Formats: sequence, C-alpha cells, structure tokens
Amino acid sequence: ATRQDIAVASVVGLTRQADAALSVFVRSFRHFAGRCAELVLFVGVDMPIGLLDLLSEHQVTVVPVARSFPFLRADLAQPQAMRQLPESRARELFVDHLPGMVPEKNGSSGIVLFRHFLAEAWLEVAASEPSNPAAIARGSPEESLLLFVDARDTAFGADPFAAARAIRASRSNGAKPPALLLFEDHEGQMIADSPANTYWAEFFGEAFPRTAMGHPVVNGGVIAGTMAGVIQLVRTMRQVALAFEHVGLNDQGLLNFL
Repeated sequence: ATRQDIAVASVVGLTRQADAALSVFVRSFRHFAGRCAELVLFVGVDMPIGLLDLLSEHQVTVVPVARSFPFLRADLAQPQAMRQLPESRARELFVDHLPGMVPEKNGSSGIVLFRHFLAEAWLEVAASEPSNPAAIARGSPEESLLLFVDARDTAFGADPFAAARAIRASRSNGAKPPALLLFEDHEGQMIADSPANTYWAEFFGEAFPRTAMGHPVVNGGVIAGTMAGVIQLVRTMRQVALAFEHVGLNDQGLLNFL
C-alpha cells in the first residue's frame, strides 16, 4: 500500500463488547498494510478513551461524528480536517432527511448506508489540506485506492489492498481494468436463498425484477477500487436512495439492487 491508499470504516454506536473486535481490526490492518496506507475511522463522540489510545498508537485518523447535522463539525475535527463544509453542500452529501440517515445513539443501523456519504464528505474536507493523504488521493483518483470495510467483524490475513492493487498493476501494463470491486457474500448463495436479502429487495417493489433474485448476494461489508470508482458508486447509491426516499434502505440491499 502507498500513502495515497485510504481505508475507511465506521464504529459509530460502538459498544464496549466490540472493543476486542476493533483492536483486532486495527492491529491486523496496520500489520499487513504497513505504515503508509491511511486508515480513517468514524467514531461516536463518546468513544472510550482507552480505544482512542489504541487508535493513536496504530496511526488511525479518528473522525468524531456528531449525532445531528452537520455531523462532521469543525469543532470536533482533528487537525487533518479543520474546514467545515458549507451547509448547502453538507445537505447535498448527507441527504439526512431520508429514513435511517441519522446516526443513532445506540446500535449501528443508522450508520450502515450513511457511512458511505460520511466518507465522501470527509474526503472532500480533508483534501483541502495539501499534506493530507486525501489531497494526494483526490489528485490522482485513477491511481489511488479506496477501501470501505466493516470494522466490527473483520480481521486481515494479508494486504487489505491486494485485490484493488491489481487494478493499478493492470493499468500500468496498458490494460483497462475495472475501477471497482464488489464481492459475493457467500459463494453460491443467491438473493432468494437469504431471508434478509429477500426482505431488503422487497423495498424496491417492481423495480427489483424477480429474475434478479437468482443473482448472488453482494457483500456490503467490503468495497474496493480506485478513488474515482468508489466515489462514483457512492454517488450512484445516493441517487438510488433519493429515488426510493419513502423507505429506509441499507447498503447491502442497495448494492444488490445495483
């Protein structure tokens, strides 16, 4: 991994029972990704001090998230992101009027889809600081790698950017690789085989064809690709959420739809 490669995760609503899982996530990421890659973690404003010490030890960029708009407040920010988005831009990115878009005090359901919009907003804010890796990444969006990953149930056993790095390698060889990598939830499992994914598909009504129920389940816990590819996916997800603004969508159901 290089300094222009960024991984983003969220633990807003973290409970103390998840402390050990977060420790494994952070330690395994830093062990296999090395010291160059940037790891950004969205946390609640009441994150335990002990966990903050762990995150600092492993060079994690901690981004506190408030429970009300504008969420990424300048008074909560670390030096890496001092500027605050104009209100009009923040409302455009966060679409906080949609069901489920506001982080909840307890639990994580309110952040599942919202975390992707937080990531785009933070990258925009952080890129205003020339020394921030986000500025380097946004300056070369076709070369920089961006990884969205669940933090509560993930442990790395190899370089987190290995799959996405193949994109960069094939481009250097003159090929035209995909800008985005999505992954099956379980090999051979179709949407129709999963009660949860079937339930999420029903939110889309007739817009989700019955034939699509025979497609593999997309794992919403890992999204990888170039900066340009992943951000374009986030913007597409926002458009779909707005098109179905009468229901509360989550990221995995939305990815299955796409």
